[in-house]
Amino acid sequence: MKNKRKSIFKGMILSTLAVLALTACNSQGKSNTSKSSGSSTKDSKVIKIAQIGPFSGNAASFGNWDNQGIMLVVDEVNKNGGIHGKKIEVIKIDDQANPTVAVNAAQKVVNQNIVAAFATPLSTGTLATLQVFDQAKIPQLTAGQDTSITTKGSKYIFRYNANSAAYTKTAADYIVNKLGKKKIAIITNSGAYGKGERDSFTKALKEFGVEPIADEVVTPDAKDFTAQLTNIKAKNPEVLYMGTENIQMGLITKQAIALGLKAQRAGGSAADPIFVKTAGVENAEGTIFTTQYIPDADEKTKEFNEAVKAKYGIEGEFHIAKAYDGAMMLVEALKNAYPNLDGETVAKELRKLNYSGITGDYKFDETGEGTDKAQMAVIKDGKATLLQ
Repeated sequence: MKNKRKSIFKGMILSTLAVLALTACNSQGKSNTSKSSGSSTKDSKVIKIAQIGPFSGNAASFGNWDNQGIMLVVDEVNKNGGIHGKKIEVIKIDDQANPTVAVNAAQKVVNQNIVAAFATPLSTGTLATLQVFDQAKIPQLTAGQDTSITTKGSKYIFRYNANSAAYTKTAADYIVNKLGKKKIAIITNSGAYGKGERDSFTKALKEFGVEPIADEVVTPDAKDFTAQLTNIKAKNPEVLYMGTENIQMGLITKQAIALGLKAQRAGGSAADPIFVKTAGVENAEGTIFTTQYIPDADEKTKEFNEAVKAKYGIEGEFHIAKAYDGAMMLVEALKNAYPNLDGETVAKELRKLNYSGITGDYKFDETGEGTDKAQMAVIKDGKATLLQ
């Protein structure tokens, strides 16, 4: 079965790359690397893309997961001859989850002949760098969920993820209509992700005729939530919705249980392996959350999971899966744009795609949104399990 899965998964990648392998045979490969600035690689031996994200600090998992998904695709493309004989080169820069560092990194890479950038997996960094890539006319691919990312008028932003509104509406619908719970407390942070979660979740609740009974906001670097959770406990909620990143969500879960807060715990897509590790497997048990990917949910995800295990020795995690889909879409756009490998042409080709991937079906609209689908899952024995 493992050999079959490996073969089928390889076929998934190769089906996208089949044309590339054929055209690579026809490439003369005699061009010189261009030294000029701009986003065209017509005269270069390589196709340069950038990846900006956190590779150090508390948010490093997001940058590393993105990189694993991207490189799963890039390494396979390069192994099979590249795009018309041109190998893909990834310029990787650590922004330390600092928006100022992210902007400096963006300004640096737009002058290095890149045709696209993964920047960044976090909403704060994405919003900070948006104008840089828009002015340079370079496609910017992001997993950031803040709904405002695609409302700034950029023609070069592409979200390879559902936004906060899609996730929170799915969660609110499940909590209110499926579970029948209306006494809901919210705790979020004041960062871009947390703000997006708070705004979209309260809006979704309102659509179902529910107002939160408690609404606490903390700073993105807070670690002690005793005061906020004590206030929430006094309201006796049925559900505690945690709209924060994974480590903070894990700490909130651990402290809520220690305080005897017995509400059903729920959250966004941050309920990942780092959340489970931070909260502890026993504390994380039963937490419900929204996602676009469950390992081993069907044959496609089983094959992907096996491929990630083979390459990295770890489970095929959700953030890896969506970065993989983002990289696959970029490769398809690059293939279709050839030989005009410039930002404007690649952006146009991204919008033409109809892509069915590991995390769902994507079709980019004029704002850069690719999908609005999410599903509910639960942490069971330390792992994500699909809720029916």
